[in-house]
This record gives sequence, C-alpha cells and structure tokens, in this order.
Amino acid sequence: MGYALQLLGGRPYPGAQAVVRHIGLAAALQTADWVLTGEGRSDGQTLAGKAPLQVAAMARQAGVPVSLLSGAVVPDGDGQLVRAFDGCFSLCNRPMTLSQAMDEAETRIAQQAEQLARLVLASRGRTR
Repeated sequence: MGYALQLLGGRPYPGAQAVVRHIGLAAALQTADWVLTGEGRSDGQTLAGKAPLQVAAMARQAGVPVSLLSGAVVPDGDGQLVRAFDGCFSLCNRPMTLSQAMDEAETRIAQQAEQLARLVLASRGRTR
C-alpha cells in the first residue's frame, strides 16, 4: 500500500510526527506543567521513534517534565529508555496474564495516572 501511494506522489512520513503535529502538541506544551505519555508496551522499539519518544523529545525541548505510563516497561540494555523520561511506570504491579491486564486496563490507567498526578502535585507543594 505504501509503495502504491508513493507511485501516486505520496511520500513517507513518520506516523508519530504526524500525530503530534495533528494534535497540536507543540502549542499545548507552551502552557503545560507536566506531560504524561504512554503505550501498551515500552521497550527498545520505543526508542526507534514511536509516539512516546516523540512526545518526550518535544516536552524536553519545551522544558516540560515528561513521564511514561505503559502496560509494561522493559528497559533496554544501556538505559536509553529510562533516560528519555522523567520516570517510567508500568500498569502491571503484580503477575498477571495479558488477558487480565487488558481486561483491567481502563481501571489501571485511571488509578496509576491519578497516583502520578498526586505525586507531581505533592512535589510542587500542592494538594488536590
């Protein structure tokens, strides 16, 4: 499909860059205090330009702290993944099957995001 689109005049463009441009992330970062990004599983492939890495790079450039919240965080061998963010957090805090993790994803995301927000606010001397 990609080749056919190129024959019609299309050009390759990284998907993550297209998404951050489409949602206006650069403008949103101008007024952001903190960024929370994530994906289903963060690992060495995340470093290949996936959306969370693009978000982290833009947040850093704007001087905004950025945290990663993912279903699973699998550190790479040389620590690049964890250095790209101001904290990496996994939704799975106990052994569970993929099916269990997916069934509980909505609740786990909400709970972990709330706990991270509480931590950020507490570090700034604010309460909810």
